[in-house]
Parts: sequence; C-alpha cells; structure tokens
Amino acid sequence: LSIPPATGDTDQNCIAGTTSPDQNASGDLCVTSNAALTITGNGPTTVIAGQSSLQDRLLTIAPEASVALLGLAMKGGHAPDGTAATPCTPLPPAPPTPEGNGANGGAVYNTGSLITNMVTFEGNSAGAGSAGDDVTGAGGCTGGSGGAIYNLHKAGRPRKRFPGSLTVQNTMFTSNVAGAGGSGGSPSTSVPGGSGGDGGSGGAVYNDGGALHVSNASFISNTAASLVQGGDLVGGHGGI
Repeated sequence: LSIPPATGDTDQNCIAGTTSPDQNASGDLCVTSNAALTITGNGPTTVIAGQSSLQDRLLTIAPEASVALLGLAMKGGHAPDGTAATPCTPLPPAPPTPEGNGANGGAVYNTGSLITNMVTFEGNSAGAGSAGDDVTGAGGCTGGSGGAIYNLHKAGRPRKRFPGSLTVQNTMFTSNVAGAGGSGGSPSTSVPGGSGGDGGSGGAVYNDGGALHVSNASFISNTAASLVQGGDLVGGHGGI
C-alpha cells in the first residue's frame, strides 16, 4: 500500500491562529483538534510518501488531537523552504507560511499527541532558509528544525489541551535532514556580505518544550544541517 501526496491544501486552518500552515499546492494530512486517528500498516510496504519537489510535510497534528502510527514508513516529506524575504521573518508559534525562514518538521509537525511504533522515518527534510539579498548584503535566513518530527508544546498553554506529547517506540530514523541556513548576500563596493543563516537543529527529531519518550529507537545518518555559502557559516545544533 502506498498513500500518495494529497492534491489540495488540506491543512488550511489546521492549527488555530494560522491562516494556513504552508499554503502549498499539495497539502499534508491535517488532524484537527479533538480528533483521534490511528493508521495501522503492514510493515515497510505501507508507505506514506511525499515528493520533495512539492515541499510539503506529510502530517500536521493540531492541539488536542491524537495520532498513532503503527507498522508503516513515512518517506520523502519536505517542509516548505523559505521564500525571499529581507529581513528574515521570525517563525510564529505554529507552522509558518514560509517567508524567509524554513518551516519545521519534514514529516510531522506535532502540537497534540503522537505515538509511533514499528515506524520508519526515511529521507524527510525540514525547510531551508532563503538566501540574503545581494543588493543590501542581508544575512541568510534560518533553516527549519526537525528533519522528521518537530514536537511543540506552546509555552504558557495548559498541557492538557496543548500537550506536545511524542512517544517513540521501536522506530527507525534514517537519512533525515534539518533545513540548511540560507546563504548571506554577496558583498559589493557599497555593502559588506551578509552572514549565512543558522542551520536547523535536530536532523531526526526536534523537541521544543514538549514531552518526549523514546524506547528502542534507531538513529542512522541523520543530519542537523549543512553549512551555507556567503558571509559567516553557521551550522545547525545537535539534538536527536
């Protein structure tokens, strides 16, 4: 069984307070508040697949929603890259409409409750930051974090409603990549070159204040972020 990419912007208003998490032509599966979903596969032959060229993650989980992924593979999700913006637009607390900074969570962006068991996350990537403008010599923008999963608990929100809970069991993460920082603007006779943007953190998983429980998991060849050209080079940080 292979579940292909969606063909409509199914994540419109997925998380309260946003117009749309990414506004792409494809659209990830959005599990809205108060919903519960279990997807049970038949092992590695059950694949939820993305297409990197579409720049869309595979799954977005809203607060108060719960999802269990059992016995399947999630491959090729790609959170949106940043688009040209000077200065870089800070990331809002929910999945952003990408402007300068790359979006978080290549396969999954979770603000609810997620359990994975016997799942393989392979070849997913967070969004890359956009390059700085050459005319102004602006710095590059920040790459997204969490190549496979970005897990978020919103600070100051009650845990019961906004848990950001992630339980990983018997799960493999392989060849997932956090977003690269954007290159700095080129120097000229009138402006210095801009600094390269920070690379994203957490090649496989980035936990942003949530509750994270991991047991019997494998992490193979995941990458925080690649370095960028132009200005200062700043790589991503560690983490899972």
